[in-house]
Amino acid sequence: MVLSSTRSTLANWTAGESVGATFTAVTYGQVPAPLTCTKLPDGGLLEPGSRAQVSWSEPAGAPADIGYQVTMSRNGANTTTLAPQKERFTNLSQGLLSALLGALLGSSGPIDIDVRTVQLIPASGNTYTVGWSAAQSTRITVNFGTLLSGSFGFTCRPV
Repeated sequence: MVLSSTRSTLANWTAGESVGATFTAVTYGQVPAPLTCTKLPDGGLLEPGSRAQVSWSEPAGAPADIGYQVTMSRNGANTTTLAPQKERFTNLSQGLLSALLGALLGSSGPIDIDVRTVQLIPASGNTYTVGWSAAQSTRITVNFGTLLSGSFGFTCRPV
């Protein structure tokens, strides 16, 4: 049998090295106001009625992975959030049938459209998920004419 004894050792050292770094945060600015609204040609026999395109400008100095999240709501409810997108526009339509149903069911009224800048993270195919998003969105309100008013045009009002 071999016995060995070990003595305790106290180790201490000092290194004179240091590390420094500079960090830059990527910021996603708010979509510049105002959003714009343009009349599109109607959909012909299959989709008579009003069609509009809401578009916006890219924020100054936007990073390459910038995208947009569009949320629509009617009368402060019935909120729909569209899939994140790279395009700087979204299309709306108010067909004859939907105008009639909206008037009958009480779901007509102005549509608030909020657009927020987001970081796009590629998912499968041409789809994206959202990373970071801007703190504030930019809004426009689109009001389509109703069947009862006899007007199928629309008006847009930046908010």
